[in-house]
Amino acid sequence: QFNTLTGAIQSKSSNPAIGESISVTGYDNIFDGGKGDWVFEGVTGQTPSQSPAQLGGGLFNDKSGNQWVIEKTGTINIRALGAKPLADSTGAIQAAIIAAGKQATELVGTDNRIIFSPVVVDITSGAFLFSDTLTVNKNFVKIQGSGLGSSVLYRTDGTFGDSVVFTPTVPSATRLIGSSISGVKIDARVDMTSGAHLSLVSVSQADFSDIFLENGFVSYHLKGVQNCTFKSTFALVGRYYPTLRAGTKYLHIEEGDFENTEVFFTTFNYGFTINASTEVGIEINEMDGVWFGDGHVLGAQTELLIDGTGSSQLMAGRFDGIWFDGFTTTNIVFKGVAAGSFKDFSFTGCKTSGATSLCVHVESGCNVSTVKFNSHDYENCNGSGVLLEGGDDYSFSGGGFNDIARAATANQYALKVEVASGVTKLNIGGMPISATTIDYGIRILEVNCEALIHDIPFSGVQIDEADISNTAFKGKISNCSTGRANSNDVAAASTILAPAIADVVNVTGGSQTLNTIQNVWDGRSIMLRGDSASHTIAHGGGNILTNGNVNITLNANRGRRLTYSADSGAWYDA
Repeated sequence: QFNTLTGAIQSKSSNPAIGESISVTGYDNIFDGGKGDWVFEGVTGQTPSQSPAQLGGGLFNDKSGNQWVIEKTGTINIRALGAKPLADSTGAIQAAIIAAGKQATELVGTDNRIIFSPVVVDITSGAFLFSDTLTVNKNFVKIQGSGLGSSVLYRTDGTFGDSVVFTPTVPSATRLIGSSISGVKIDARVDMTSGAHLSLVSVSQADFSDIFLENGFVSYHLKGVQNCTFKSTFALVGRYYPTLRAGTKYLHIEEGDFENTEVFFTTFNYGFTINASTEVGIEINEMDGVWFGDGHVLGAQTELLIDGTGSSQLMAGRFDGIWFDGFTTTNIVFKGVAAGSFKDFSFTGCKTSGATSLCVHVESGCNVSTVKFNSHDYENCNGSGVLLEGGDDYSFSGGGFNDIARAATANQYALKVEVASGVTKLNIGGMPISATTIDYGIRILEVNCEALIHDIPFSGVQIDEADISNTAFKGKISNCSTGRANSNDVAAASTILAPAIADVVNVTGGSQTLNTIQNVWDGRSIMLRGDSASHTIAHGGGNILTNGNVNITLNANRGRRLTYSADSGAWYDA
């Protein structure tokens, strides 16, 4: 029986029996947290008086050269191996990680797979300093703190470069299987200019929870990380927050906070919060099957950047219940040209607000496809809502554009498809467009766009609710109400299901030869405009107004077919 481990290290023991154990109540002093039980397993003739940090594991040598091993309980307390609060504990922490790896039970199944049972490295209450990279080996090791915010790892130098806090090493081409960290605070101690708090390379089947990261350049750097869950994760002060790069697949990130202040706010009631202050909140460079859920992203120049430049695997991103918020330039940006695999993004129950330029911007040349916004709200934007300059196959349903305010720049809009954008498919409906003196509701300038615009009540639009100023528009407009008369300019189209409850629907003519308009206006008016234009319409009543040399063929509901001659100004039986 010894009071402390240092006492045992400096003591002689003669001929201990194999299996003999000793207990200590502290490491340097009794009750200093270094309590532990140690077992003699028969190893003798070692260098006398060596500590666990010196030996690099859960071992110590007494003064007689006998080697003792920490008892296998499934948990290794870093204080039992010599870690001390507010002191450099790199050696003791690394020794605990190595010891946990050695203690992990290996069971060989019938299919010869190796399964590791978890051994916990316990970062007990206190702030522990380290000055080197902590390496987690290939065994199933779980680094766990005794409580959020009370178990702290401080990086002392703040100089990271390529050397980062947790870099799981892959020895002898064996991949890391199932490392996990929970209940730990990791602090760089000084503001970093490079590197990351938590860097994971080639990690799979791991769970990370209750992590608190502070003063980082990048909170997470994930490369080749697959089938992992991040839950209840928090970070303070950083330039970039989650950064996903090559080979990152099947992640679930939810319920945590990423802030830019020393104060931890709990009033938002959101899952994870990223407050980037500058630069980018979430940067995604490569991913497959990544899910972000229930979060709040605010304060960055761009809350979400999805960059497919040079990527061959950027797909299947899911964002649920996230508020992209803050007085930023643009909330969400898609950019870069990807080689065939830049697709399948969904935003459900999300919100973008506070942008000074755009809520969502798909940049020119971006080859993204199949992007869905379901029940997504676009709010309080002192600029425009959504600008699609690239990509294809977009769907907007539910939610709504609210308080998209017209700033000093003219020609602002809720949603715009730019000229030569390449967008051929657009479905938008089931949502209000409520703007504040904005110029346009929806503008479609891409001549090859086949759009379905439906079930949209417009209000607060100054020029046109739906402006489709091209001659090759192939889409349909149906059941859209307007906030005022003389709105909804829609140009030449093969089929236009015109707004059923609009006061006046304007169809611009130009040089096209045919517009087919299928609807019954129930007493409302339709205005057909343009020189040398011909329109075939079904009309159930109300006024037909013309402006210019417009020829009309009317398919009336009573089975009659009438033709209007612009030259004579009269109707004739067809």
